[in-house]
Amino acid sequence: MNDVLFKFIFGKIERKDITVDFLNSVLEPSLGHKVVDLRFISTELIPQSEEEKLSRLDVACELDTGELVDVEVQVVNYNNMQRRTLYYWSGLYLSRLAKGQNYRCLRPVITINILAFKLLPQEEPHAMYGIYNPKTGDRLTGDCEIHFLEIP
Repeated sequence: MNDVLFKFIFGKIERKDITVDFLNSVLEPSLGHKVVDLRFISTELIPQSEEEKLSRLDVACELDTGELVDVEVQVVNYNNMQRRTLYYWSGLYLSRLAKGQNYRCLRPVITINILAFKLLPQEEPHAMYGIYNPKTGDRLTGDCEIHFLEIP
């Protein structure tokens, strides 16, 4: 696993069919529909001021059904993956609401992290997280979906 190779294979328009197949493999059970097409979008999360951090996503796209997807590859465990994931997720979520738009215009953002290390407590290599009520298991919204694929 390597960022440059991953972006070359999954982040180029001429190989978008590979990306669509990958996204369907990971997301179809939770999305409830197949990804038919996508459009690659800017991978830069522009800071609001000079004091804020500039972030670059590995592969970012908009699905034909409107969801935004960020796919990240991380080879080294810097012990910050959970917070880094939320930072990237929130940057992408907030980046698409224009001045004066209603909050109903916000689109769901899905993050997929491919990790070359073990991070989470479960045994399965694929875990999905969202915002849930811990007592009832009810999901607050489908706007936040975070997948981890652990491939040590």
